[in-house]
Amino acid sequence: MSHLLKKMSIAVISTCAFMAHADTKLGPYAPVTDARLTNPEPQNWLMYRGNYQGWGYSSLDKINSGNVKKLRRTRK
Repeated sequence: MSHLLKKMSIAVISTCAFMAHADTKLGPYAPVTDARLTNPEPQNWLMYRGNYQGWGYSSLDKINSGNVKKLRRTRK
């Protein structure tokens, strides 16, 4: 079996396992409504590009131009 095929198989198995337990890992689910699509929560992008206007940027502000250089990758 090729290396790529092995990786794809692992990804499919992992996705299926996650979906089987998604309700317990993700907690309660809030339905997507017209109101939420019109005025989405900043932390939840419910559609491509964030909103109907297609802004494509987040209104969250914990990371900004003053602290972005301090970001580091963490290893698990």
